[in-house]
Amino acid sequence: MLNQSLEFDDPNDEWTVTLGETYYLPDSWYNVREGFNEIQVSIQNLPVTKVDVETKKYYIYCKYMTIENIAIPDKTDTRFTWNGDKIVDDGWREYDPKDPNLICFILRFYTKEEWEKPWGVGKSCYSYKYFSVDKANYGGLKYIHDYRQPWSWPDMSQLEGGYSNPKAPTQLSIHYSNFIKDCLKKTSDDDMRIEVLVYGNRVYDEELVVTTTVPPNQYPTVESLLASIQRELNFAIKHLFDKYHAESSMYEDTKENGRWVWLDLKIDTKSINPLKIVQITQSDALHSKIRLKIKYSRELQFQLGYTDYPMLDLGWITFGRNMNATIHAMHPPDIYRNTLRSIWVFCDIVQPSHVGKNKLPLLRFLPVDNSTHQISYEVASHLQFKPIGRNSIETIKVWLAEDERGIPLILSADSYIQLIFNRVE
Repeated sequence: MLNQSLEFDDPNDEWTVTLGETYYLPDSWYNVREGFNEIQVSIQNLPVTKVDVETKKYYIYCKYMTIENIAIPDKTDTRFTWNGDKIVDDGWREYDPKDPNLICFILRFYTKEEWEKPWGVGKSCYSYKYFSVDKANYGGLKYIHDYRQPWSWPDMSQLEGGYSNPKAPTQLSIHYSNFIKDCLKKTSDDDMRIEVLVYGNRVYDEELVVTTTVPPNQYPTVESLLASIQRELNFAIKHLFDKYHAESSMYEDTKENGRWVWLDLKIDTKSINPLKIVQITQSDALHSKIRLKIKYSRELQFQLGYTDYPMLDLGWITFGRNMNATIHAMHPPDIYRNTLRSIWVFCDIVQPSHVGKNKLPLLRFLPVDNSTHQISYEVASHLQFKPIGRNSIETIKVWLAEDERGIPLILSADSYIQLIFNRVE
């Protein structure tokens, strides 16, 4: 906030501004900083108890579908109508002899190869038997050969097309053990896809990825940083487990002091290497069931000892099913290795310019010496004036950033900036 506003509204004057002097305390920035603290977690083959329709859809595939010719219904039953006319002779439905209110259909799904086999040879197909129930005591649920369907009486339009080519019913419900059979998988000849509800424990085969961040801070020890990373990793895993309904076995024997621990990070005290290194161990619940990967930001990899240079990227650390449960870093950790290599000074009164993919009010870019962590006088003494982008100024906001993204840099000590204004002659 200025004591009085600065006015640059004279159309005959053009004003610019530059960075005069910069004062900051070296190493007053966090050793883990925002924008350089991301960790990704990937899980595949997760055993789950159910799959939400909005997160994944299941389909079965076939070339042909038929409705089994079983019996003839009662001609007086008014439910059997087609465009307002009664169906007198129809073999697509049958009554359960034990209950005249129970009506049964059998659907059969064929691949092209099986369909084209001669009749009498023994065509292989996937049969699905379902019921329509009127009586409340049935609850609309019956079991036949491990297939179940809680339907009410289907709309007749679902069966249009006749015996050899009916439309698919609105929804089938299939146990996972039957769904994964080869006869339901897509082939080049299939042209019918039917969405189904799959129930029972199953495996979510698609890759699930979540991104988490280590809280920016000045961590005093390697152990304190590892504890923070471990906490965020396990929060991320629990988020995926809860969101995708992981089966109960994924939670077994994974609580320590009231917290879920699927991944354990610590310094390997038993290593024969005199310079102790970081190790990460997955729990038994993960080891034999899922494929787990984690990916640290390049800066965290460098600090934890996975790489020897800050610009190297190790990529994904893969555990996998029945692979090594413990993975070690390659070098000793050093939480102070990721220091600043440049300072970007932004000021909100500067006319924005293109910085990377964005337009930002960049005032000055300053390289930082690797050894002293200071800015050389030779660089700072060369003034670079930038056009002012406002006619009237009552407040001035200046912030330091580590790179072109402009994420404000948090410092533990005060810093001072001198601005020099210049009227262009």
